[in-house]
Amino acid sequence: MARKVRVGVIGLGLGIHHLEGFAAAKDVEIVAIADLDRGKLESEGNRFAVKNRFTDYRKLLRLNEIDGVTVALPNYLHKPVTIAALKAGKHVLCEKPPALNAREAAAMVAAAKKAGKILMIAVNNRYRREVQYLRNEVATGRFGKIYLAKCAYVRRSGIPAWGAGWFTDKKKSGGGPIIDLGVHVIDMTLFILGYPRVKAVSAAAYQNFAHRVPPDYKFSVEDHALAFMRLAGGAVLSFETSWATHLKAGSSHVEIFGDRAGAKLDPLEIYTEKDGVLVDEIPQIKSTGWQESIAAEVEHFAECIRTRKKPLSPGDEGVEIMRVLDAIYKSAALGREVLLR
Repeated sequence: MARKVRVGVIGLGLGIHHLEGFAAAKDVEIVAIADLDRGKLESEGNRFAVKNRFTDYRKLLRLNEIDGVTVALPNYLHKPVTIAALKAGKHVLCEKPPALNAREAAAMVAAAKKAGKILMIAVNNRYRREVQYLRNEVATGRFGKIYLAKCAYVRRSGIPAWGAGWFTDKKKSGGGPIIDLGVHVIDMTLFILGYPRVKAVSAAAYQNFAHRVPPDYKFSVEDHALAFMRLAGGAVLSFETSWATHLKAGSSHVEIFGDRAGAKLDPLEIYTEKDGVLVDEIPQIKSTGWQESIAAEVEHFAECIRTRKKPLSPGDEGVEIMRVLDAIYKSAALGREVLLR
């Protein structure tokens, strides 16, 4: 019988779904939880029968029996808490975005290497069945030469007005929908394509709806952005994101264009032709809900701790996605194309 992987969860916002995933996973024991909210500690501690409950995450990290922790905190806390956990000898699953910028993410990766521990980034879309199916189909060459991809995550009205206002404070969040929503679809698209290097970025960002948040909230981020990226190998990627914009409805989607076939998420559809006839295919892949994808993600983290295999979303690729997001912000600020490397 395999020894149980013993975990702790720091942050009981999104971290509640980490708890649900760990509770459903095989051979995993939830040893401790940490959050500033005593009410959440009591309710979630009781729900999952977790004895060790802390308002100070540092006390959680002192428990020698913990193998790994998940960090599900506001963005500005990702770097310091992750590095503290690594120094304490814990493997870490850190929520997206990895950090406020690529420099911080690189420091986290360096700390993981020094500690000899796993650093995994929680980009849950990688753990969806339909995303992995599409990635595998791209790898087989079914789409031929891919020359264009598009991705978007746009909301009609969805500025986060919770979390004590940190979402709209650039010093604490790192940015607006680019870093909050864009990280999901850009990472998912690059993952499907085999993670080609982004060579150049041209972007624009806007702030038009700051009046929609409570007056005591700082609003120092964008609420709408677009970008055009040149990828190694010649393909290009277009991207759009918003927290608020005047459109019929919000949506999240990815599109892939190759010279032999194309595809779209969500839902998953493949467009090709056979004997001169246009064909639309709907692969019989069960769609993965976002909570299910988080459960698969945390179970994978536990498996990586148990087997020491490399995670599907490793820390070094977290640095790469932050380099792309940094370039988008820089290009939008300068009003010109920005080259990477």
